[in-house]
Amino acid sequence: MKNDYIQLMQQRPDLFTNVDEENAVNIITDREQIAKVEAQTGKETGIIYSDEYIMLLRDAVIFPDNSVGTYIRIISAVEKGAVVVLILCRKRILLLQHFRHSLRRFSWEIPRGFGEKWLSSEQNAAKEIFEETGMKNIALFYLGTVCADTGLSAGLADIYIAETDEDVRFVNNDDREGIADYRLVTAEQFAEMALCGEICDGYSLSAVAFAQFKGKL
Repeated sequence: MKNDYIQLMQQRPDLFTNVDEENAVNIITDREQIAKVEAQTGKETGIIYSDEYIMLLRDAVIFPDNSVGTYIRIISAVEKGAVVVLILCRKRILLLQHFRHSLRRFSWEIPRGFGEKWLSSEQNAAKEIFEETGMKNIALFYLGTVCADTGLSAGLADIYIAETDEDVRFVNNDDREGIADYRLVTAEQFAEMALCGEICDGYSLSAVAFAQFKGKL
């Protein structure tokens, strides 16, 4: 375990909160106890990998049966995390055809992106809208927060909806993004694409569900 892991505990204590309840998995934060777990398991704990977007942590933990071991999780490198934006143009949903390296194929999704350190969640959402549609000063309505994979990731994404009567156009400001095309679809067409497997992105599905819960679709 390196000092950067201890610094992370101090800077973001919410990530190391323990729960005094039955069946909770609790994190060991004492240096000596962590060292014992490392010796017992043969696995290094701490920040295993980090870049400007994510950190991969291996924590020393106490399992519900009181045995000790390690547990992997992914956290956002930026405390505010990601944003997801459901853009409605005359009640039609903007979808982007985005190449996803993890899937090794293109995926139809709504705009989303990692948070930037010095921006608020709403400012990050406005930035995503401008980068991918060119629109400025569009009103944003907060819908909710979603986690893509609670079993692996601690990253939370704030979901916003932006409604406009303007003609939405696709703007690709970064050729490295891998965005090939865009499409405006009705809520019914979105449902058809989801049911036939054309849309499998959890963020997009969650955003549309939240919009329906709020009566926006």
